[in-house]
Amino acid sequence: MPPIAGVAHGAMVLRDTMLEDMTIEEMNAVIRPKVVGSINLNDLFVNTQLDFFIFLSSAIGITGNVGQCNYAVANIFMHGLAAKRRNNGLAASVIVIGVILGVGYVTRETSQSLQDNLEKSGHNWMSERDFHILFGEAIRDGSASSPYKSEIVVGLKTIRRDVDQIPPWAGNPRFSHLILQSEDGVGTARTLSEKIPLRQKFLEATSLQEIYEVFRGKF
Repeated sequence: MPPIAGVAHGAMVLRDTMLEDMTIEEMNAVIRPKVVGSINLNDLFVNTQLDFFIFLSSAIGITGNVGQCNYAVANIFMHGLAAKRRNNGLAASVIVIGVILGVGYVTRETSQSLQDNLEKSGHNWMSERDFHILFGEAIRDGSASSPYKSEIVVGLKTIRRDVDQIPPWAGNPRFSHLILQSEDGVGTARTLSEKIPLRQKFLEATSLQEIYEVFRGKF
């Protein structure tokens, strides 16, 4: 056989359960494929100069999701191992995948109502071609000599503050760039206010209460 040029690790097991009801078996069943599997593959190729080593992660590891803490933990481990490989001069990258339209686990194994709920929760569908492009970017960006970061995050859509259902992740400052202001006067005023530099707001504050309002408005 020819030499192995690259690795793509996409193992997945789901045992969705609330943490307070989760057994150690349910926790380990989800963690082992991604955590132990990643460690084994890394150890196997730690002395091999690969063209790519791609970990296939999930948006759940970034945003979290009720009943999937075991799955979130398993995915985030791969991010850490990818960073370690890059620090050691080895190829590594992570693709945080959203839902792929027409193919993949969500389309094949879940109900339409669950898919509708995912969309309402701020998740975005991508095409199979989109994924192929992302895979190519991960190969390019994940090489040992690449100056780019090793994480490609997709699968979340921009939303307005005035929609009926705000995603659970909308309050996290990391995703503030995905939140669009409402079209009413309050949203417009806030948008204009956010363009004022934070330092200027602090310098113009004349009381502790005004400083507090600056903090509250920003975070």
